[in-house]
Amino acid sequence: METTRETVEEYLSRGGAIKQLPSALPPKKPAPALTAVSAPEKMPKEEGDLPPGWMPPKKGTKFPITPRMHEQIRLAYQTNTDKGAIRALAKRLGLPRWRVTRYAISQCWVMKRKKEPLWTDKEVAIMKKWAYLSPEGIRLKLKAAGYSRTATAIAIKRRTSKARSQISGESASSLAACMGVGKHVILRAIREGKIKAQSGCNRSGRYQTYHIKQKDIRRYLIDYISEVDVRKVDKYWFVDTLTGE
Repeated sequence: METTRETVEEYLSRGGAIKQLPSALPPKKPAPALTAVSAPEKMPKEEGDLPPGWMPPKKGTKFPITPRMHEQIRLAYQTNTDKGAIRALAKRLGLPRWRVTRYAISQCWVMKRKKEPLWTDKEVAIMKKWAYLSPEGIRLKLKAAGYSRTATAIAIKRRTSKARSQISGESASSLAACMGVGKHVILRAIREGKIKAQSGCNRSGRYQTYHIKQKDIRRYLIDYISEVDVRKVDKYWFVDTLTGE
């Protein structure tokens, strides 16, 4: 069925009425307010002011140092002198030992150490007696006598006191070089009792070393001259040893 659209005049002619328009248009809905974009949160500060020298860690740092860690590391390096204190601190903070050490270096912090006590006359005498040994060997000799010294302190004291210049004798290796033979020849003579030697240990404290006094070398050369190949020995050393000069 085809529909026709009547005009306004036709609508009014057949009695149609126009409804009253509203007195006011409905208010427009307010535009939605723009929400502010929140800035990225900054790292929260810990209690109190930030300690001097602390810098926020770079992005991506595997082991970041917080202000509280900064203060604990500083106090440990400036007040603590106990052995293993830094290792214990690193474990308590959940950081590797190397991270704590490098951070202290970047802050120019140095671990305080107890000052070495003065050397007693007995300690110096023991050190000079065993001066031909390594610092670790001398440390063991001092420990057996009831004294505690580090290998570094012993090396410094031996150098400043010129104890090695007062040593009279040779090691097994140097005696072998002077006689022009292998070291095993000298070691065999020591084991057989032909050469009297004092035993010690090397730097690590694991291997045995020997020191032979000058008088014992001379005694060996005289008593066992038949075993010495005079063509191989150092002639100047040989003459000096036999004449006692």
